[in-house]
Amino acid sequence: MLCIKLYSRKLKSYDNGLLSVEKNFSIVLRNFNRLTVLMMDTDPSFLGPKSDGVFWLRSMDRHDLAAMMSIEQQCYTTPWTAQHFLQELEQPGAFIVVCGTGEQIAGYLCYRSIVDEMEILNVATAPDFQRQGVADRLMRHVIHHASKLGVGQVFLEVRISNLTAIRLYQRFGFVQNGVRQRYYADHEDALLMTRKLVADGGME
Repeated sequence: MLCIKLYSRKLKSYDNGLLSVEKNFSIVLRNFNRLTVLMMDTDPSFLGPKSDGVFWLRSMDRHDLAAMMSIEQQCYTTPWTAQHFLQELEQPGAFIVVCGTGEQIAGYLCYRSIVDEMEILNVATAPDFQRQGVADRLMRHVIHHASKLGVGQVFLEVRISNLTAIRLYQRFGFVQNGVRQRYYADHEDALLMTRKLVADGGME
């Protein structure tokens, strides 16, 4: 069973407000008198369903919440709440993408981009869709989106005992970059894993 729970580290806070700019540049952050432009590219996958012939992929909307909560509660002993998902949707640079077939949601992935990093926060695959390529489809999407945004690296935390998830991430070029001791509520350690990116979806 592939049920992957990832928890976010705290992201840096920035002074001053957010300024709206034209087209694909949606956020300008001022930090200690430096302007950093964060590209929030309009990714084609978020304009509507995109299918590989088996599973479709699109951005989450509020009508997906009940199905997602069912998956979340089946997968995790400490699941996200509905409010957590809804609050994440409102965060600058946050994305939740769902994968499904027909009218069924098979899995989802939550991630957040800020400046030159992207963090994967939560990944889940419904038990009925385990080992059918759902997680691979979601991971391919997030790596592609990170590359389009010009992100330098993608990172995540994963339980040290979750060998299935670790193997998944290794297939996508993630490498261990540290251990967060007693990271989870039950005091299990987490592996910090990262993948460095270059333009057009490649790896360094």
